[in-house]
Amino acid sequence: LGFDTVFDMVMAREDRLKDMEPFWEGYRSHFAALGINLGSMLKRDLWALPQWEAASSAQHPFASCCAHEKLDEHVPYDLMSRSLLRRMAYAQDTRRRDLVIKLTDKGSMEYNIYRRLAQSNTLYDSREFAGVLSPTAVLDSPYQFAFIVMPMWGIKVRPQEFETLREVMTFIRHTLSGLAYLHHHRIAHRDIDKTNIMVNWYCTRSETDACAERLREHCRSPSVAYALFDFDLSIQLPPETPLDSCRRPAEEALQGKQLLQPGDVYQGERHYNPFAFDVACLGRLYLAWFKVQMTVASVSLMFADGPCRTA
Repeated sequence: LGFDTVFDMVMAREDRLKDMEPFWEGYRSHFAALGINLGSMLKRDLWALPQWEAASSAQHPFASCCAHEKLDEHVPYDLMSRSLLRRMAYAQDTRRRDLVIKLTDKGSMEYNIYRRLAQSNTLYDSREFAGVLSPTAVLDSPYQFAFIVMPMWGIKVRPQEFETLREVMTFIRHTLSGLAYLHHHRIAHRDIDKTNIMVNWYCTRSETDACAERLREHCRSPSVAYALFDFDLSIQLPPETPLDSCRRPAEEALQGKQLLQPGDVYQGERHYNPFAFDVACLGRLYLAWFKVQMTVASVSLMFADGPCRTA
C-alpha cells in the first residue's frame, strides 16, 4: 500500500496517494474465487458504481436497488470520490447483490468491532432489525490489513422530507435501536451524524427526479429500514463497563464530526461519557430535523433543569 497502516493512507495528503487501481486489480482473482466480482474503474482513481444488473429483490441485510429500466441511458453512473477510493471498492456477489468492500487494519478497534458484528445473528434477522449495518464477511489478508465486505445501502437519507408521523417514528425507532444495540455490546459510536446513517435503498445513477421519487416511495413503505454504520472512530469497552458512569479522556470527543456534538465537551472537562455523548448527538440530530414550534407553555417545564451532562 505504501503506508504503514490503512489509517495513515486515509489521512495522507492527496498528492501522496498512489494509484490504487493496481492494488485492487491484484486482488480481483482472489475475490472471484470467493464468489465476489469487483467493479471496474471508469476513470483514473474513480470507481463506478456497479454497471451490471442488480438483483431485483434481496433479503435483509441487502438493500433495494433503484429500477433503471425507464431511465435515460445517457444519465451517468454515480462515481466514488477520490477520498473514498483510498479504502473502498464496489463489487457484486454471485447472486447479483451489490457490495462495498472496505479496507481496515488488522487488530484495530474498527476491525474488532466488525468481527463482533459479523458474529451476531440478530443483525441478519429482518424480523428483529437491530438498526446497525452489519458486514457479510471479514476477510483477512496475509498482510496487516483486512477486507470488510458490506451490503450496499444508500446514504441519501433525507428525514427533512418526511411527510408523515409514521416515517419520522420509523426513523427514530431504527436509529435508537441501533444505538441501544451498540451500547448493549459496549460499543460507543462516537461519530453520530447524518452521513453515518444509511437507508436500505440505493441508486447507481446520478440522481434524477424519477430516482428521488422512488426513494420517497420506499421511505413511505413498510420495508424501509435505517441503520448506523461507520465504526472507524468507535471503541468497544469491556462488557462490565457501566454505561452511566463510564469515563474517557475528553479529547476523544473531538475526533468526529462536530455539528451535532454537545457543547459541554468544549467547557474544559477532563473526561466525558462516550455513551451519553452518543445519545446527546442522536438527540441533537432529532432536534435539528424534527423540531416543531410548541405553543403550550407548560411543555417548557419539562426542560427546566436542562439535559443530562455528557462530560
